[in-house]
Amino acid sequence: MLQRFFKTAQALKQNKFTLQWYPKSDHVVTIGPERKQFETDVLAYLESLPWNEE
Repeated sequence: MLQRFFKTAQALKQNKFTLQWYPKSDHVVTIGPERKQFETDVLAYLESLPWNEE
């Protein structure tokens, strides 16, 4: 499974992306032991977007 993630990441070289990995969390990361880090990462991503505030 992990190999598929890296293969996908390799295919996306021309696009800007980050791959976040939460190895201690199961299927539902939002309630797993790494949920705080996940929330921090999502917030950082949202804050990095070029929002068009009108």
